[in-house]
Amino acid sequence: MMNKHKQYVEKAKKEFQTIDHLIYMTYPLVKDKKLLIAITMGLFEVVKSCMGALLEKERLERNIMTLPINFNSRFFLFREKCAEKYGIKDDMLKLISELNKVVEEQNENSNGFMGEEELVICNEGYTNLKTLDINLLKDYATKIRKFLEVVKQID
Repeated sequence: MMNKHKQYVEKAKKEFQTIDHLIYMTYPLVKDKKLLIAITMGLFEVVKSCMGALLEKERLERNIMTLPINFNSRFFLFREKCAEKYGIKDDMLKLISELNKVVEEQNENSNGFMGEEELVICNEGYTNLKTLDINLLKDYATKIRKFLEVVKQID
């Protein structure tokens, strides 16, 4: 049976393949902006699995006693215990935080509207706007691919 660390890595790899296909194959064909949300959610799942893999590795090595369930606590623990050790840079931590905010906004309100080439997600008072377009998501995917490569090398 595969340990949890390896399960997280496999889940991240599989999810990333799906997202990569959506970005480079499906989206250019159908140009449906609703796919931008699916891609964003998928990228966030990859990030959560990568974080889970490293946190689980630390737990197995007894550097962390317990792993919190909620994302914000896990992210705090990841930032404090794993980021520096595994060479995860501040720009990746900011990206993780940004993806979390976008996903939270989408899950809480699903207020948003479609522009010509982008999707705008906002909070209920329209005070916090985030614009998603395919080029931004391609940039995110490139950065997350590097994060996934780091995680795959840890054994």
